[in-house]
Parts: sequence; C-alpha cells; structure tokens
Amino acid sequence: MNRIRGSGLLPLVQWSFKTINCHLISAIVERWHPETNTFHLPFGEMGISLDDVDQIVGIPVMGRAVSKPVIIKTEEVVKLVHRALHRA
Repeated sequence: MNRIRGSGLLPLVQWSFKTINCHLISAIVERWHPETNTFHLPFGEMGISLDDVDQIVGIPVMGRAVSKPVIIKTEEVVKLVHRALHRA
C-alpha cells in the first residue's frame, strides 16, 4: 500500500471502491464512440483530457507516461504497472 500511496495512485484505488451507479455507467457507455474517443451528447461531442482525469479521479497527471504499443494479455499490464511503481 505504501508503494501505491507513493506513486500517487491511491485516489484511484479509493475512488474505484465507491458505489457504482449502473444506470449512469450504461448511459455513458451508450454515448462513447471509440473511433473518435469522444462522447456524443445532445449538445455536441466531448472528449476527456488528462486534466479531466486529474479533477474527477484525483490522480495528478505528472511525470513520465506509462505506455506500450499493444497490450495483449492482462499479465503484460500487471508487469508494466509493477515496473512503473518500482520506479516511483
């Protein structure tokens, strides 16, 4: 837990355990268009920025990006996050 706290990802862990509103999630999923990575809403399209993630979830967006061109298996994701946390 100390490693997660030190990485700045603790707000994500705490946020993910809040009550889930299934109706809200369904409505959001129905409006998401993966081709454009935007939500199609009655007033237009809306995209999510890294600043939005910081404001909504409370995870500071700073430091090096964690990415991989193609992630095929969950194990690859776990290894990637594990390596990134050990650098924190």
